[in-house]
Amino acid sequence: MVTISEGAFAKVNLTLDVLGKRPDGYHDLSMVMQSVSLADQVIIRETGEEGFTLKTDLGFLPGADKNIAALAFRRATGQTWKDLRISLTKRIPVCAGTAGGSSDGAAVLRGLNRWFSCGLSLRNLAEIGEEVGSDVPYCVLGCTALAEGRGEKLTCLPALPDCHI
Repeated sequence: MVTISEGAFAKVNLTLDVLGKRPDGYHDLSMVMQSVSLADQVIIRETGEEGFTLKTDLGFLPGADKNIAALAFRRATGQTWKDLRISLTKRIPVCAGTAGGSSDGAAVLRGLNRWFSCGLSLRNLAEIGEEVGSDVPYCVLGCTALAEGRGEKLTCLPALPDCHI
């Protein structure tokens, strides 16, 4: 049975400037983001049973029918599945501003891309991630980056020197 595992790495904002409100209700931002080693684990596998399921170690997280990253991937690629389980082990605190949900969504996008051998680039996956959440495009790339707009305009920066945050 094939299993794909993806790390979903937390991020920290090294800088955050709010530049003004946009007509769409979001704020224009300029921020430098950095991925850190704290990570959730996303595992994708076949179950041998009919249906798409999402299993997490936190009962209050949404189930498979609410997994907007998987649904966005399906819409963007036309992939279908009937025998798939995504398991999520949470280590990143929920609602802590460290992109716990966004990194999980990004890991789902990367994992499904590998699962179905779609060959989409990280930039392509980041574009799909824009409809999932503002931090998802960054979390797909997972580098040191300048994020602008609502977070979707990304410029990779040189990596930080080895340090503890």
